[in-house]
Amino acid sequence: MKIILTLLFIVILIPGMSCAAGTVRFTSINDLAVVPSNWRHPIIKWEDESGSNSVYNLTVRAGRLKLSLSIAGKSYVFRDGSFDPFLKYKSVSFEVAGCKDRIIIDHGYGPLNDTIIYRLVEGLFNPGQKAIIKSMTLDEGMPESLAEVEGTCIGCHSYSRNTGLLNLKRGSDRRFISETSSAYGDVFQQYSFGEFSFLSISPDGSKAAIVRNSRSMIDVRSNFIEPFDMTYSAGDIEILDLSQGSVTSLPGASDSNFVNDMPSWSPDGKFIVFCRYEPDPGTNLLNPVKLYLVPYNNGRGGEAVPLMKTPPSDYCYFPRFSPDGLFISFVTGDASRGYFARSSSIIRLYSVRRKKLLPAPALNMPLTMNSWHAWSSDSRWIVFSTKRDKNGLTALFIGKIDADGKGHPPVEIAFDSDYKVNLPILVRTAKGLDFGRNLPGFIRSIMR
Repeated sequence: MKIILTLLFIVILIPGMSCAAGTVRFTSINDLAVVPSNWRHPIIKWEDESGSNSVYNLTVRAGRLKLSLSIAGKSYVFRDGSFDPFLKYKSVSFEVAGCKDRIIIDHGYGPLNDTIIYRLVEGLFNPGQKAIIKSMTLDEGMPESLAEVEGTCIGCHSYSRNTGLLNLKRGSDRRFISETSSAYGDVFQQYSFGEFSFLSISPDGSKAAIVRNSRSMIDVRSNFIEPFDMTYSAGDIEILDLSQGSVTSLPGASDSNFVNDMPSWSPDGKFIVFCRYEPDPGTNLLNPVKLYLVPYNNGRGGEAVPLMKTPPSDYCYFPRFSPDGLFISFVTGDASRGYFARSSSIIRLYSVRRKKLLPAPALNMPLTMNSWHAWSSDSRWIVFSTKRDKNGLTALFIGKIDADGKGHPPVEIAFDSDYKVNLPILVRTAKGLDFGRNLPGFIRSIMR
């Protein structure tokens, strides 16, 4: 008999002297949020519309256990393990004197043991910025640097088991890099085959679906929320065999009449979901973007068919299969000027078994960006990038998805004070993925 311990966290802001009721709202936790049971390092942030800069009194309670802190600001991160004693209780309250709110967090599913890998980028577009990839677990809490390279853009990355794939660009020089961990250290391979954009590694780690022959147009602005508009006028999905280094077109997803973009493998490796739209050369605008499924068929491909007869939006993009194959998640929003760095978007779920679009999960916050996302290996959590702070920088949030596709409000798990955080990827194990030390030297040896 299995016994499941449900931990219920109650976050309460109580009224007091420092601000009037209703002037404070949480930005890092949402009503009725559901979090993994190893959420050891809560990030507690709030905004105070009264403009108060006073010291806030943060009190944490569970049963007879109590922790009191004085916070000179509007945030606190539990980094030192001081929250661990509270995990054995069913309920925990957070109280900030002078403010009022109530949040309930159901902690019933268990831990998230995946490694979370993500990218940092500057708030404004800068193609020559330092490339930064970080990794973390909920147990550790503190992110670690996985890769840092000066003056080289990491446009996309993908991982499977002990293999990492990176899309690198320095100036006009673009390279595809694979790294495999071994007992003797990092093993790097490079592939150079012209312009390409998105990539997705197959479930067994032997192949990658990549978007080749891509052509893009970009308009840069000095705006943190939407720093640029970028669209593609060409793109074909092709298959790279990582052991042989050969690249072949995937019939059904390499049609010059369309832009074929953002491939993602099904967990059994039999299908690839991708987005497709008619190009509009000469303009930096996108025609409606739809999702398609194409069989892999050992590289022979087949007919690409629309995922939905009636899409919920003119623009559906960033598709992802859940590892259990039950769902396809994707993003909708006004992508007429490109689907990157939009001010507003939401994450949607499609049931593969029921062939039905599900209600938008509660992990979305209205009128803000909810976009780049990834599934946990057990298909019960989605980590995504969202803009919820007034500084316009994105942070990573995690939200639970039930077996029936019902989503729950999320909590913040990672942020950076100077960079935007995006492109999260979750891997069951990241053992050996430590190429940060060796990657810069390899890049210097192959790229001008």
